[in-house]
Amino acid sequence: MQLNSTASVRRWIFLVIFLAALGAAIAVLLWCWIRREGQSSRHLDQVTISGFDKVAQKEIPSNGSGDFPPTASAYFIGPSGRMDVTAPGFSITRIDPPNELPGMNEAVIYLGKAPPNCSLDISRIYPTALLPSWVHLSGQQRLAFESGTAQVLAVGTMCRG
Repeated sequence: MQLNSTASVRRWIFLVIFLAALGAAIAVLLWCWIRREGQSSRHLDQVTISGFDKVAQKEIPSNGSGDFPPTASAYFIGPSGRMDVTAPGFSITRIDPPNELPGMNEAVIYLGKAPPNCSLDISRIYPTALLPSWVHLSGQQRLAFESGTAQVLAVGTMCRG
């Protein structure tokens, strides 16, 4: 192959441009794959609780061992009393009386299932509980929560496989 011929130079230029474009495409696909939203988060995005505001949401990735699948958690704040939960795709059951979790300062009030192999749990958080560092209540929300005029709900989704 002669590098001094015009056709040979054009082929090399084309090859370099092609490889650069291919590398850029692979980089974009890899970035999108790494930043993809999990199925648990997609389910959680659709959960609404009438009269409540979502104050925080976080996806918790799998630990890689297969013991714990990716989960997503969100915290909602709203008025004390009964609430209406909407979770498209889930069959939801109200737990009455709530299932107290010893030492956890919370009580499970709803459980749900959705295909394929997804679960939902909603817990009422007691004012004595420490909220995760990524949950930020405004001063007014914290006062209402601590006085009992508002309640905080933890909503979790988990999808296996």
